[in-house]
Amino acid sequence: MSRGRLTIRNRTRLPDAEVKQLIRFAMEPTEPAETVAAVTHTRRRDGTSSGVACPYVPNDAAFRPVPKGAFYAIRLRVGKPEDYPAKRASWRYGWEDSLRDGWPLFRFESWQEALVAIAAHEAAHNELQRAGKSGTGELRAELFANEMLNRYREERGRP
Repeated sequence: MSRGRLTIRNRTRLPDAEVKQLIRFAMEPTEPAETVAAVTHTRRRDGTSSGVACPYVPNDAAFRPVPKGAFYAIRLRVGKPEDYPAKRASWRYGWEDSLRDGWPLFRFESWQEALVAIAAHEAAHNELQRAGKSGTGELRAELFANEMLNRYREERGRP
């Protein structure tokens, strides 16, 4: 069976080539296929980001035109450049004053860092969906996001 490819729809004013490069970097280890990713801005102004991986392509303008062979969708929401650095560190279910053991803490210095982390997180969910596995794997997704964010920072000379 021929596998489709990852298609990226940048619906922001962020540089298209850079957005696509960052998403491909973040998702590369998971080899996403048959997937369309849409990037939009979050309405929040505190340096947060969010995303969702869907086992289908929603009927939403952000994903159109839907590429042939796309069966999965990933929505990524990232702040505008002026929203960074993030005001405070966060983790998946709270802020730095409510940490849980084993969960990585994130503090994004730029929209690029936020995009890498959220794209990697949702790519981990997408990988489970494409494999037909149930469950969300939140901790696994957060650890993968942390790994890819650290790799991104190392490649740019930031610890």
